[in-house]
Amino acid sequence: MSISPQALDLYSRVKEIHSEAIAANKMAKETMKRFYDRTKGKSIDYAVGEKVWLEGKNLKPLCPTKKLADKHYGPFKILEKISKSSYKLEILKTWKQIHLVFNEVLLFPYHKPAFKGQQCPPPPPPVEIEGHLEYKVEEILNVQKRGKKNLSYLVH
Repeated sequence: MSISPQALDLYSRVKEIHSEAIAANKMAKETMKRFYDRTKGKSIDYAVGEKVWLEGKNLKPLCPTKKLADKHYGPFKILEKISKSSYKLEILKTWKQIHLVFNEVLLFPYHKPAFKGQQCPPPPPPVEIEGHLEYKVEEILNVQKRGKKNLSYLVH
């Protein structure tokens, strides 16, 4: 049983096209890496227990509009290094639907404020009344209806 010459020609052409495709793919990877590395900058290696700021661009804002929301949240403590560029953070307990692991691109090193004016005053602690946490409110400035049943209050 012999192989036909047309089959051998087809086999050699397919093998040549395959090797050209692999070479083109490798060249494209190198080009993309070169352009990505040019704008990325140096990565920072954070240690476990270190505090970092978390960029808030992918997080739902805690205030009514994104324009007034914080650009960075934290500082949060690093619990563990998951991979080369991702870290597990100890985030707020009220952020239940947010995954604890973040890429290093979203983290910034925390530096203690140099001046008193740079520190945000802590919010007043809640008071527990009949098993519910309640906050002291001076006055209600505005009420907005959000959706069918949700009301939003602007308080002072």
